[in-house]
Amino acid sequence: MKYFKPALFVVLAVLLSGCHIGPRENRACYKEQCYKLELAMTEEQKARGLQHRDQLGKDQGMLFFMKPDVAPKFWMRETLIPLDMIWMDDMGKISYIEHAAVPCEKDPCPTYGPNFPAGYVLEINGGEASRLDMHLGERIVLELKNVK
Repeated sequence: MKYFKPALFVVLAVLLSGCHIGPRENRACYKEQCYKLELAMTEEQKARGLQHRDQLGKDQGMLFFMKPDVAPKFWMRETLIPLDMIWMDDMGKISYIEHAAVPCEKDPCPTYGPNFPAGYVLEINGGEASRLDMHLGERIVLELKNVK
């Protein structure tokens, strides 16, 4: 019993210090649904996006970091699966949703997106935004690690 109090103190100290035991993932959470994120930060990563994939896990997505003064447009060239695209400001507030954008089978491919800047664009499986009843003005919580 004499060792119980020091052990409890160590556990509490770790929890209160904000330390995380084990690896933390980049995530985007909307209400109770969280998505493990791949990050598209470089121009090459943004251009490639989710091209050439025949599936995306139900709890996975890709988060694109956008330039603050650019109205980002997306297309579905060489993308094999329908995607929901969710534009957000720097605080995660949803400003535009493209529901179930379909893969582009021949040129010219349509582009998707608003005519105003966005801080981030989240891509998830097509139909997810409707399933979760996402609406403009609501917030997606971004949990990002080691991102500058």
